[in-house]
Amino acid sequence: MGAATPPHFLSVDGYTWEHWLEIHAAGGTKALAARRLADELGTGRMIAFGDNVNDVPLFGVADELCAVANAVPELRALATRTIRSNDEDGVARWLEECVRG
Repeated sequence: MGAATPPHFLSVDGYTWEHWLEIHAAGGTKALAARRLADELGTGRMIAFGDNVNDVPLFGVADELCAVANAVPELRALATRTIRSNDEDGVARWLEECVRG
């Protein structure tokens, strides 16, 4: 039996404009992992955070889609909310504000 070819994703980094290649097992995506974790924990809603095109599939399984302000345009277009940029610790600040109310 031959080895299966792993899925791969070629993209341009939205920050450095360099090309990169992501290789993972078929079940090793952010989207599949997040969905499985949410199902196992019995969560009612899932909030996803992203900044680059490799987060598009993750946004496909979440209920609320948070793109950081400096995310690539393709991801910001999908987002239900835009939060502060990576440079401003956007995700950490959003989480802190939610916890503190």
